[in-house]
Amino acid sequence: SAARNAALLLAVVFLAALCASLSASGACAKVTQLTGAVAVAALSVTHVTSCITAGSNALTTLRDFSKILLPSMCAAAAASGATSAAAKYAATSLFLDILLSAETAVLLPMLYTYAGTVICGAALEQDVLTALSALLRKALRLLLIGFAGVFTLYLSLTGILTGSADAAAAKAVKTAVSAALPVVGSIVADAAATVTASAAILRGGIGIIGVMSVAAVCVTPYLQLAVHYALYKLAAGIAESFADKRVGRLIGGFADVYGFLLGMVGVASLILFLSIVSSMKAVTG
Repeated sequence: SAARNAALLLAVVFLAALCASLSASGACAKVTQLTGAVAVAALSVTHVTSCITAGSNALTTLRDFSKILLPSMCAAAAASGATSAAAKYAATSLFLDILLSAETAVLLPMLYTYAGTVICGAALEQDVLTALSALLRKALRLLLIGFAGVFTLYLSLTGILTGSADAAAAKAVKTAVSAALPVVGSIVADAAATVTASAAILRGGIGIIGVMSVAAVCVTPYLQLAVHYALYKLAAGIAESFADKRVGRLIGGFADVYGFLLGMVGVASLILFLSIVSSMKAVTG
């Protein structure tokens, strides 16, 4: 489990720090610290790879699901005679589908590369790898913020899902989204009123089936990522207080991987949710 893995990480870090402090020479201390970093990487890499795979599978499933559901709903709108509305909301669905595909195609390979540089940088202690890791982290952060920013900007400019929502409910959703999504929570939270207002459109409609499908796809990997993210953040903070700094950076790097995956899955889910609402408005008028 994630808790057991975090406990093992801290135990390894503590033993490595203890052995390094008892070492008679500086060379022995460095070897001990390197051994600790390698052990931390070995304990973490399976969990990290598993979570990246789960996040990747969730994103792929969401993308494939959108390619089937959204065109079908827009075709239903056209068949019902709402051709202008169908064209309007089909354009929105197409835009959001492109954004979802781009997020998957661009960010996932970068995330794998970032995880690799974090491990190699800690094990080899090379300044070039450390700098590359920091650069990739900034690039991932900026791109994820960019995807979320484009998404919220499109909603603002088009007014595609305007509607009234209870202020208290909108505030609660905004707070929850901001806290739940690392990196992009504060940006995506601006669409909270839209999400709250859009929920009324789905009430009693077939679109609720699509939303439940999105939730079914995302809930397990999201909870898995959230638990790992919180525990690794805690472990990184504890490790940095008494152990070699590069071990703390290594654990913190893994926590960043989980955080980026959380943001990616959260943004993709919200994009698809609003795509479904958009298509529902085309069908129902």
